[in-house]
Amino acid sequence: MANKKVKDQNTQSKSRKRKIIDTIGVFALACVVIASLFGYLTLNQILAEKDKFDESLLHGDEPTTIMMKDADGNDVPAIQLSSGDGIRENTTYDQVPQVVIDAFLAVEDSRFFKHNGFDLPRFLKALLENIKTLSFGQGGSTLTMQMIDVTHGTTDESQNAIEKLFAKVQEIFLALEAESSLSKEEILMRYLNYINFGGVARGVQKGAEYYFGKDISEVTLSEAAFLAGVINAPNAYNPYLNYENAVERRDTALGLMLQHGYISQEEYDLAINTELAFQLNGTTNFEGDPLQSVIDYVRDYCDEELGIDIYQGNMVIYTTFDLETQQLYEAIMNGEYGYFEDAPLGLQSGSALIDISDGSIAAIAGGLNYSGDIRKNFGYSVERQTGSSIKPLLDYTLAFEYLGWSTDQIIADVPQDFGDYIPQNAGGAFHGDVTILEALARSWNIPAITALRDVINVVGQKKVAETMVSLGLDTFQDVLDGEVNLDLGMAIGGSEMTATPLQMAAAYAALGNGGVYVEPYAITRIEFLDGEQEDYVHEVVSRQVFSPQASYLMTELLVQAVSNYPSSFQGAMRSSYQVATKTGTSDWADAGAAYGIPTRAAKDKWTVSYTSKYSIATWMGFDNDENNVPYGYLTDAMMNQNIPTKINKLIFDTIHANNYPDDFVQPSGIVTITHIKGAFDNGHFAVPDGTPASMISTGKVISEFATLKTLTPDELSNLNSFTAVVNENAKTVDFTFTPYPDSEALNEFDGLYHGVDGFPDYTGTKVFDKKAVFGPIVYKVEVFQNGTSLGVTSFDTDTGSDTFDITPGVEARVCGYYGYQNDSSKSNQVCVTLSASETRKLGSSQTPETPEQPTDPTDETDD
Repeated sequence: MANKKVKDQNTQSKSRKRKIIDTIGVFALACVVIASLFGYLTLNQILAEKDKFDESLLHGDEPTTIMMKDADGNDVPAIQLSSGDGIRENTTYDQVPQVVIDAFLAVEDSRFFKHNGFDLPRFLKALLENIKTLSFGQGGSTLTMQMIDVTHGTTDESQNAIEKLFAKVQEIFLALEAESSLSKEEILMRYLNYINFGGVARGVQKGAEYYFGKDISEVTLSEAAFLAGVINAPNAYNPYLNYENAVERRDTALGLMLQHGYISQEEYDLAINTELAFQLNGTTNFEGDPLQSVIDYVRDYCDEELGIDIYQGNMVIYTTFDLETQQLYEAIMNGEYGYFEDAPLGLQSGSALIDISDGSIAAIAGGLNYSGDIRKNFGYSVERQTGSSIKPLLDYTLAFEYLGWSTDQIIADVPQDFGDYIPQNAGGAFHGDVTILEALARSWNIPAITALRDVINVVGQKKVAETMVSLGLDTFQDVLDGEVNLDLGMAIGGSEMTATPLQMAAAYAALGNGGVYVEPYAITRIEFLDGEQEDYVHEVVSRQVFSPQASYLMTELLVQAVSNYPSSFQGAMRSSYQVATKTGTSDWADAGAAYGIPTRAAKDKWTVSYTSKYSIATWMGFDNDENNVPYGYLTDAMMNQNIPTKINKLIFDTIHANNYPDDFVQPSGIVTITHIKGAFDNGHFAVPDGTPASMISTGKVISEFATLKTLTPDELSNLNSFTAVVNENAKTVDFTFTPYPDSEALNEFDGLYHGVDGFPDYTGTKVFDKKAVFGPIVYKVEVFQNGTSLGVTSFDTDTGSDTFDITPGVEARVCGYYGYQNDSSKSNQVCVTLSASETRKLGSSQTPETPEQPTDPTDETDD
């Protein structure tokens, strides 16, 4: 019985296990069926959304049209870009050398001639890597699939990981269709003739010309490897822009060719030791379009910001560029107005014009005789030292904003040591105390550096850098990232202070727009004619950077710098309408000696101007040659021609010819204050009664800083001793003071510095000293009789005598103290009592007088 029971239990246990296994099996089978059904339905959905393979898309025959504005503000077709523009030249398989074919296959798809458009092992390997890293960065695409991607636009950067996976499936099926319609050689050449090689070069033939100045049939192994490598990231690997990256990418391609057996070790060693720089002999100028600056800006913006290649065609791009103004720019830069007649080799200029109200770009000048060079568009892509043109933005506007400076601010232009930095003005002279207007108009450096230093002391370097970044000045992002120091040399446009004309025009536009910065743009929308992409519409981005009040105060001074200083460089901008202008110059200092350039020869010359409608920035200087050596420097004669200012004047007079801009309007929140001239310590000071007129000034200030402080004299030193004795012979009282410790304090204010910190020999104009208000320190004597003051007498010296109107025969109390000539402040008193018998020696003929303002005598040593 027991054995039977055990047997039954074993049977029941096996039955339960079988049921569990059966259940798991049924569940697993159900999951497989469901997953298969889901996969089938999903695949159907993906394929239903898939475009059909369209061979016509491989040719890109429909041009890209760039629209510009005519004189009435209407959109007009100004530029058409197609394969006939010279940026793409198709070549055949037979014309391409085997070394080029091998290079592309090694880098892109070594099994290209073995698969049917989809390489399953490669795809699975990439899929596993994506799952492992959760990045979905490995595409596993064959060369055929890549051709489909660039021609049919199956993927884009905006897609998430799942969308990219779905797009990849669609790409696979389109590749299979392409392989059934085209030969391998046709697919390869469709790809090589279409892809972007950098700059304006599209297709392998133009790539060879762009970099090496030769036909594709003539390229070497090293050159072929570079061409195969550069297409992965044309801008990042462009040797004209990033040489080290380009060499590294070329070397990677050579390694892949060696790995896949396309070249021998000997060939590899020879090619990898070839200097790529010696092979670069290409022309980067293809189109020669008279509106090339517009093409370049549109191309670069679309590529870098939107991921769109405008040379693919099939689109209409609407821009804010003004056709007539752009043509005027080009005429100026081509020498038609005489500004650049007989220009020396390497002299260049760039300029940008912006609508202040909305940030739209009206025109860009890329350079002299500009015909398209990705490396050297001096209007928007090349940064140069700004010189003094940065001062209104970085120094003075911030001083109005955070320090409470006024438009009649007095600043010391004296030698100073700013922590191991001892700057100088151009010419080496210092000018003493000057007004902010004169410092701005004369472009003196010390006042600007002082302003930035004081601002940093109040708000900190980070706040300053963040403000400048908000103005679109990229250099200060490097400051925030810790790559560049915000040193005081940047206050005058030195050190790492660089910008493009477009950046400067946009930043200055904020001053004319109530402190609101609008990110500059030129493309308003893009229509895609093939319907494959959603049309792009630009959204204007703006932000308040400066207050309207600080912006206006700065603008008012910049307008006055033009109108009040007609003989200055900016004075050439004087017009029948208000225009604000600042010029700037940077020099080579000692760095030019290596190139034979004289010490402190001029390097960059700027003029930035704005009205209530437009802002313009123009730069002039020398370009560098292919070895990064400057072609030259700006001579005094070139500087005195004042070409950037003349360009700004011509552009402004032209665009404002029939419609003068309104004057700048002062916003609320600004008040006029009358204060002591030159007296400032975290605020201005009220004018005391009796202050000389020469010490009174009036200016504008932001209202929150309008409260005036009370100026008080410095504390006086203690008087140690004072004696007073009767001189019977002279019938006077003779007195003696301890001499005042600071003998200089006894002198009248002469309006000069007598040394400054670290520079004891400096003399220069000094506007304010407390002595100018309160007078110098003097020795004062006050006499009391019968509890009544007989008055106060002041003396310039520490010894003297006087009768003091003392009544003989009456006890007198004589008190001495230090005081100010024009103020009632006084030190401690030291008093001496003269007995009746002593005063009797003064004679008996005097009659006592009653003073108008009696005061109580003090104790012997009152403080």
